[in-house]
Amino acid sequence: MMITKEGYEYIAIVFGTFYLMPQIILAYKVKTLQHYSTLSLLVLIFATVVWVYYLYNNDDLYYAVATGFVTMNAVVLLCMKYTYYVGHLKRKLKELDDNDTV
Repeated sequence: MMITKEGYEYIAIVFGTFYLMPQIILAYKVKTLQHYSTLSLLVLIFATVVWVYYLYNNDDLYYAVATGFVTMNAVVLLCMKYTYYVGHLKRKLKELDDNDTV
């Protein structure tokens, strides 16, 4: 069977580990994550933290590090989402202030 051969798990790890990178790059370019669910990011962070803990306790350090990278990507997206949202709110408040002074 092809899946049991050595090496295929590494391909899965590489693609599974880096799947959030395009989202981070796109979010950085467009400066918004309004269509990305905060709840899904929180669930992903929770799930990967628990999975890292499980892998670490079972001495699967390589897989734990890869999963930890996914966790860090999700945290980066959550921080970007918060930062862009706060920036959006500040711009809206400035518009309101500008309209009040006119």
